[in-house]
Amino acid sequence: MTNKNVAIIHSTIECIDGVSFEIKKWANVLKKLDYNIHYITGKIGGGVEEPYLLDERLFFKDPSVRRLKRESFVHKLTNEEKKRLKKEIIGMAQPIKKEIKKFIKENNISTLIVENVLSLPLNLQFAWAVTDVIDELKLSCLIRHHDPFWYRKYFSRRQNNIPDIMERCFPPKLPNIVHVGINSAITQSLKKRGFDSVYMPNVVDFRNIQKIDDYNKDFRQNIGLKKDQLFFLQPTRLMKRKGIENSLKLIYFLRERIGKDIVLGITGPPVYKRASYFRKIKQMAKDLNITLFLMDNKIMYQRHMVEGEKIYSIGDAYIHADMVTFPSLLEGFGNPVVEACAYKKPLFVNKYEVLKKDFLPLGFDFITIDGDISNETIKEAFEVLSFEDKRKKMVEKNYKIAKANFSSSRLNKKLKEMMELSVKNKIKNNKK
Repeated sequence: MTNKNVAIIHSTIECIDGVSFEIKKWANVLKKLDYNIHYITGKIGGGVEEPYLLDERLFFKDPSVRRLKRESFVHKLTNEEKKRLKKEIIGMAQPIKKEIKKFIKENNISTLIVENVLSLPLNLQFAWAVTDVIDELKLSCLIRHHDPFWYRKYFSRRQNNIPDIMERCFPPKLPNIVHVGINSAITQSLKKRGFDSVYMPNVVDFRNIQKIDDYNKDFRQNIGLKKDQLFFLQPTRLMKRKGIENSLKLIYFLRERIGKDIVLGITGPPVYKRASYFRKIKQMAKDLNITLFLMDNKIMYQRHMVEGEKIYSIGDAYIHADMVTFPSLLEGFGNPVVEACAYKKPLFVNKYEVLKKDFLPLGFDFITIDGDISNETIKEAFEVLSFEDKRKKMVEKNYKIAKANFSSSRLNKKLKEMMELSVKNKIKNNKK
């Protein structure tokens, strides 16, 4: 009988971030294909039934992780300091590698699925350890690339004090790996760097879109919305590249024109609560007299109760939104684009590169900006909110396009093929 034990590796599991959501989708499909799921992670945000290895050293906010990242990409170092840095990273990777290998052997893992750990160098010792494990155990492996480092200014336009580590791990050049890109630009850029890859965009299960029910019917009341207020949903973390300033600007200009108060709800946590951007957004909302709901303690991947209080799913939030705002500057994909379509909500979105290349050519009808709010943007948003016929025509069109191109039925077939390909690569490599 074929071994179907899989370990999914990521810094966070079941947290409010796009990668965590996508991990859950893949895990659900793999279970239907009779795979047994295990997790290796640094933080778990919700209840996990599957076996897991939890080690805080794998979380990207661990103090040692953040320090080594700064030394690698911010500080100017001498050659001796660079040698010391490399040695320290590899040294810190060894106990991590040992723990991961132990977990893999104890659970008889045959396949690894690595999510972004070997794409974005947020945790260098974690990346080195995982690369060692893939190389030494010769397991079949899928690496899904959500955010390759070369798209981030932090990593591509600053220092690189660890060229050997970057060359070896981001991503590894090993024959037992199948590389997966979530957008067409990633697959093309991987090809230019000498990697064959499979294109598999993020998807939504259109058969299981949540509806208003007994659990979520009190959502608006429980989060503090008044009956006459509109609810704009920003389903992102609170961080600079999400462009939240433009969501606040849109609300400010719309509020007077539409004659209703508008609340902005942000579902994800601030990346760093002491960061200047977090303070900037809170101050901007205060200056513009806009009610800002920080909802990371109310919204999780799945519904559950905490001390008698309801925790809602992201789907519950979408159901009750009047508009979805997503003026992001940079995304590896952009789950809110497809999710807004699936829940038939109008979408306000910035023309980031993936939107322009992979979404807009399909014919979607969004309220778009190209960097900043214009009078045309405000007019279009006002009309969509004010005229039901226009809004219905827009969201029904977007729903049909999204369902045809980003449905989970596409993932079911493709993931089966990718898992089979990874096994073939492993067998072929082990025969050498």
